[in-house]
Amino acid sequence: MDRDGSMDRDGRPATVASLLGRRYRPRGLDVLVILAIVVLAASLVPVPDGGLTGGDPGGGPIPFGLDPFPVRLDPFLVSHLIAYGALAVSCRRVLTAASVGWSRVAVLAAAVVLATGYGAVIEVLQVPLPWRSGGLVDAGINAVGAGVGVVLDSVGRVLRRAVRR
Repeated sequence: MDRDGSMDRDGRPATVASLLGRRYRPRGLDVLVILAIVVLAASLVPVPDGGLTGGDPGGGPIPFGLDPFPVRLDPFLVSHLIAYGALAVSCRRVLTAASVGWSRVAVLAAAVVLATGYGAVIEVLQVPLPWRSGGLVDAGINAVGAGVGVVLDSVGRVLRRAVRR
C-alpha cells in the first residue's frame, strides 16, 4: 500500500505501470487518446491565410443592419477553449476511473496541468512550422480552456447530483 493508501484493481499498491499496464485500462482512456490525436492534428495542419474566420472576422454584412448577436466570438478562441476543456475533462475522468487515491481537488488540478502541458508541447511543435505560430498567448488560452472545462464539468456533476436527490 502506498503512503496515501491507493491500491490498484488487483489489491496491490498502485503504480503507474499497474494503472496503465495491459491488464488494466482506465475507463475513458480511449476517448482521451482520440481527443489528444484530434487536437494534435488540428493544431499542426495548415490553415487558410484568413485563419478560421476566412479573413472576415465580422462574418459579413448583416441585412437591414439588424444583428441578433452583436458580440463576435473569435472561432480560434472558442475552438481552443472547447478543445482543451474537453481534454481536461477527459483527463479528470481517466484519473478518477484509475482510482489513484488522490483527493478531488488533486485530480482536478492534475487534469488541468496535464491538458495545459499537452497544449504547451503542441505550441512548441508549431514554432518551426511556417503555416502555424506557437506562442505563450495560445498556451495561456489553452490553460484557461482546461480550467474552465474542469470547473464546468464539476458544476455539472454537482447539479446532476442535486437533481437526483
